[in-house]
Amino acid sequence: MNKNAAVRVTETLNFLNNVNCVTLGITTAQRTNAHTFAQNYITNTYPVTTSNAYKNFSSKMSLGIHWFNPDPNNRRKMCRCIFLLCSAINAANMNFTMPYQNASQVSQATAERELANYIRKASIMQEAPATTTLQQILGTAFPNNPLQFLQENKIMVFGSPVGPLLGTDINLRNFYFSYNPSNDRYEFRTTAPGHQIQANSVVAVHWAKVPGRVTAFSNRAVELNAGTFTGIQGIQLDGMNMMVTTQFSGCSFCMKEEAGTMYCGHISPKVSPGDSGGMDGTLLARQLCGVEPYVVGGDFANTGGLGVFHVYGINYGNGAFPGGYDFGASPPGGGQTYMSIVGFPGGTSYRIFSQITTNSQVTIGNVNQIF
Repeated sequence: MNKNAAVRVTETLNFLNNVNCVTLGITTAQRTNAHTFAQNYITNTYPVTTSNAYKNFSSKMSLGIHWFNPDPNNRRKMCRCIFLLCSAINAANMNFTMPYQNASQVSQATAERELANYIRKASIMQEAPATTTLQQILGTAFPNNPLQFLQENKIMVFGSPVGPLLGTDINLRNFYFSYNPSNDRYEFRTTAPGHQIQANSVVAVHWAKVPGRVTAFSNRAVELNAGTFTGIQGIQLDGMNMMVTTQFSGCSFCMKEEAGTMYCGHISPKVSPGDSGGMDGTLLARQLCGVEPYVVGGDFANTGGLGVFHVYGINYGNGAFPGGYDFGASPPGGGQTYMSIVGFPGGTSYRIFSQITTNSQVTIGNVNQIF
C-alpha cells in the first residue's frame, strides 16, 4: 500500500526531529530549530490535512516507491526532509529559488550532506535574529572542511575598501557573516545583520596604483606595458583569523608565504575612479607572473624577497594553477558570475580557497584550494 498524505508528512517531520546529529555534523539545537521551522510551515500553510493543497504537497514528497520498501540508510527520508525544508524556506522568502520541484529530484547519493546544509539554513531562519548557528558554521563546519563546505554552499564576499593603518601590514576589519535566502548563499559584509567576526581583509588595488607600476599618468596606452609589479604592498595575515577579500570579476590574487607568514594581494584590472586605464585580466595575470616583456613580474615590497610569489588570475597563473581560474561561457561580473576567495589558518600558515558562483544558477562552479 502507498502512504497517505498525512502519514508521509508526519513521518517526515518525525524523522527530521530525530535525525542523527553526530552523523550529519549538526547540533541538537540546529535540528530542533529546523524541525520547528518545518512544523510551523506545515501548520500555517496547510491547516486542513484533508485539503487538496495538503494532499498535493504531500504527493510532491513521494518518491514513487511503496512505503514498505527497505531504506536502510534513510536516504529517501532525507530526500523528503530536504524538499520539506526547501519549501519552508521558500514560504518564508519568496525570492528563494526552489532547487527541486519534488522530493524525487533530490539525489539520494548526496542526501546526507545536503540535509545537513539545509538543516543549518532552516535553523538560521528559525532563530533569527540570534546568530548561534552562524557562529557554529564559521567556528567549526566551514573552517574544519573548507573545500567540502564551498562545494556545497554558495558564498559571496562584499569586501572593505579600507586598508591597513600606517605602520602595519595587518588589516583586521569587522565583518558580518549571514545567510541570504534570496540567493541561497552565505555572505560576508561590513554591515549588520549577522554574526560579527574580525577577519584579515585583503583590499583590492587597481593595477596602476601599485607603486612603481606607472611612473606618469600621461600615456596609459604605453604604460600598460611598462614599469614593475615588485612594489605591491602585501596584506600580512595575522595567523589567527580567517581571510576575506572582495569578489573577483577578472582580478588576480597574489600569495606568498615567507617564514611561516602569509602575505596576500588583490590586484584589479578594472578602471579606478578618475582613471581611464583598465586592462585585460589575463594580461594582468601574465604581467604579474613575469612572462610579459617590459613589465617586471610581481612581488610584495614589504617581504624579505624570499618565498615564491603565487598568482591566481583569470585564465592564467603559476604554480599548481597555470591556467588560473575560468568563468567559462558566463561573462564575469555584471551582477552574474563572480569568484570569491577565503582563507583559514592551517598547514604551515594558511589554506586559501576559491569558489565560482553564478547568481542565476543553483549549481556551484569550480572550487579549488589555491594554496
